[in-house]
Amino acid sequence: MPGCARFERTILFADITLERCWADNAFEIRPFGVRSLLCEPVWRDGAVIGVLTVYGERCNGFGPTDHTAVESAAEWSADLLIAHRA
Repeated sequence: MPGCARFERTILFADITLERCWADNAFEIRPFGVRSLLCEPVWRDGAVIGVLTVYGERCNGFGPTDHTAVESAAEWSADLLIAHRA
């Protein structure tokens, strides 16, 4: 289970090349221009039902307004997941 879901909180990776947990994957996704990640839990009825991950092209690629936007997108994602599963 991804850390974001397990710890039930937003996780920001400012530079995936410096993160031990991304050591294996950083090499594979870096050619696609990925340097940072913002991971937001998707909640429904008090439980995490998924994770929305946004990829950034540069180190420290996310600021406070990005976090707010991703939180909103995670809320919409919960509605979409529930509708899809119905």
